[in-house]
Order: sequence, then C-alpha cells, then structure tokens
Amino acid sequence: MNLRRNIIWTWLGQSVYLGCQLAILMVLAKLSTTVVVGQFSLALAITAPIVILSQMQFRQSLVTDTQNRHSYSDYFWCRVFLTIAALAVIICITFLYRFSSEMRLAILLTGLAKAFESLSDITHGSIQRHDRMDFIGISVIAKGILSLVLFSGLFWVSRSLIQALVGLVISWAALFFIFDLPVSHWISKDNRILFSFKFSAMRDIFFLTLPLGLTIGLVSLSGNLPRYFLGKYWGKEAVAIFSVAAAPLNFIVIFSYSIYQAAMAKSAKYFQEKRLRDFEILAAKVTGLIVFISIVFTVLFVIFGEKFIYLFFTKDYKASALPLVILSFSMIIGNSATFFLMILVAGRKFALQLLHITIVAVTQILLCYCLVPRFGVMGAAWSEFIRNILSFSVFAVFGFLILKKQAVNPVS
Repeated sequence: MNLRRNIIWTWLGQSVYLGCQLAILMVLAKLSTTVVVGQFSLALAITAPIVILSQMQFRQSLVTDTQNRHSYSDYFWCRVFLTIAALAVIICITFLYRFSSEMRLAILLTGLAKAFESLSDITHGSIQRHDRMDFIGISVIAKGILSLVLFSGLFWVSRSLIQALVGLVISWAALFFIFDLPVSHWISKDNRILFSFKFSAMRDIFFLTLPLGLTIGLVSLSGNLPRYFLGKYWGKEAVAIFSVAAAPLNFIVIFSYSIYQAAMAKSAKYFQEKRLRDFEILAAKVTGLIVFISIVFTVLFVIFGEKFIYLFFTKDYKASALPLVILSFSMIIGNSATFFLMILVAGRKFALQLLHITIVAVTQILLCYCLVPRFGVMGAAWSEFIRNILSFSVFAVFGFLILKKQAVNPVS
C-alpha cells in the first residue's frame, strides 16, 4: 500500500480507538466519582511504564530492520518472555505497597490487559513491516469498539471498576488470539513463529534494543510523573482532574501517531540508503503536518476547552480547562521536534534516544518536586510545558549532529 493509504488507515484506526478510550473515561466521569476516575488513571499510570519498558521498542527495531538481521519470530518470542516478566513485576508492586484490595486488583487487571495489548503491538510490527497498515487499522478499530462496549457495559450494569476491567482484559485478549496473531502469521509467512525458540537471536535483539527499551520506558515514566506526584501530595481527585485535562490531547495524538507511524519504514529506508534529500523532504512534510494539526486543536481548546469539559465530563472537572490549554501548547513545542526524532529513529541511534529521555526525565522529576506540591494540577501542567521545551532542544542538537555526519559521502 502507498503512503497515503497507510496514513488514512492508521488515522482511522487511531481515531476510533482513542475516541473509544476517551468515551471510557467519559463514562467513568459521568457514572462515578472523581475517586474512581483517579483509581483507573493511577492503575494505568503504574502499569503502563512497566509494560512499555518490557516492549523494548521491538516494533520500531523490527520495522526499521531493513537488512533483515532477525526474523519476526525472534522478536515475537522476545516480547512474550519480557511481557511475562513485566506481569511478575506488577504483581510484586501491588503487594509491596499499601494499596487497598480493590486498588490492588485494579492494577493487576490493568496490567493483564496491557500485556495482551503489548503482544498485539509486536504482531502489528510484522504487519507494518510489509506496509499493510489496513490490517492494523482494522485491529485497532475492533479493539477500541470491543473495549468500549465491554468496559462501559459492565460498568453501567455493576458500577464496579473491577468488573469493567475484566471486560477490558477479555476484549484485548480475544483480539490478539482471533485476529492479530493469525494475520501477522499469514503476512510474515514465518511458519516458525509458534515453535521457534532461538535464544541466541533473542539475546542479540535484547542487547541491541536495550537502550531503546530503557528509552521508551523512561518516556512512559516521564509522561506519568505528574500523576505520581499529584497522587502523593493531592490525592486521587487531583489525578482525575489532570487525566481529564490530558484526555482531549488524544485528538492531536491521533493525527500525529498516524502520520508518524505510516512514514517510519520509508524514512528509515531513505536515511539508511543515504538518500538524504528524500528523507529530509519526507521528514519536513511529516513534521509540518503534525505541527499544523497541533496548532489547530490548540486554538479549538483555547476557545471551546471549558465547554468541551462541561459537555463530555461534568462540572466537577471544571478545573481541567486551563491545564488543558497549557498542555496543548506544550504539545506544539514537543511535536515540533518530530523532524529530529525521525533522524534518531531512522538512523537507529538508540543510545542517543536513551540519553535524551534520561536528561528530560531527571529534569522533570525536579520540576514536579518543585511545582506539584505547591501548585497542584497547574504545577503538573507547567512541568509538562517546560519538559517539552527541554525535549525539543535536546532532540534538535542530536538530530543536527547525526544528519551532518550522515551527509558525508551521500549516495546520489
């Protein structure tokens, strides 16, 4: 499939999926209290960095492996074993900290759902490698609809977050076994996927992607740091307010993710073949489009943000309106670094990506420590804003240096 069709399918899939995720949060906000919304948000914030770290960005490595150094089955089984390890860590965390029994069960179920999502993600890497984003789009649409129906339906009937999370686990597990795994097997034509245990190849992949895995784990941790500090100093209600403020940003994420993912394989090919002019044109188009979309939605949030919060949530979340605007402006700054991010990804500069997020995460910890205890949700929003400024600056320096080095003896 060509790039335009891949973008359309990715956008369509992400639009439906993230819309359904937003609808789930709306259902919780409408039918329960800020405490329940805070529990759900905190469960996601605790489990997501662990599961994402276990992913080791195998999908990115698989898609950009233009030399076919490792097979899909090698990546698949790496993901399986590390996902099991992630679940073990989540179980340990729930018993090491003094969570209530309900909160402990919510964390475990959320972690299990994220585990099946992680397994689906690596199958999507194989599909993406063959430029068939249509199948990924279908899968993501199905996941969004199934999770919304089962989660919201069970919560509507029972008013129990635990029963709703059981529905989430069932929907994501069913999608993995019924659709994602068979389709990836068919497209990759890798008949060894269910039987191959090449530990030497898995070891090579693990150490190759370790910097990238640590990077994405720190990215997730950094994105959830404000929630940790809000939960500690201001309680679950503040976590809920911040989560509602961040929820509309999914509209920006939908478009940004769709465009970026659809262009990843082609940009890696251009860069590694030293077709730098083609790479720069593609990266500039992707960045310009993503930034334009970010600006459009930010203007809409400035004008209609408070009305949006009142309409889709409740007046209990009116304090989310101003943080939403601040977070949206911060995304404009963060998305402006897409050009430089694509250089690091296409060039497979995993160590530099790790260095970047380490600098950003350490700085954000200090920002949250200084701002959140004093200013609450507003402090969390401003910490995100400053973080994105720093992130852009570091990406720009690294990207410029890599591009300059790659330009030596380019292929005409």
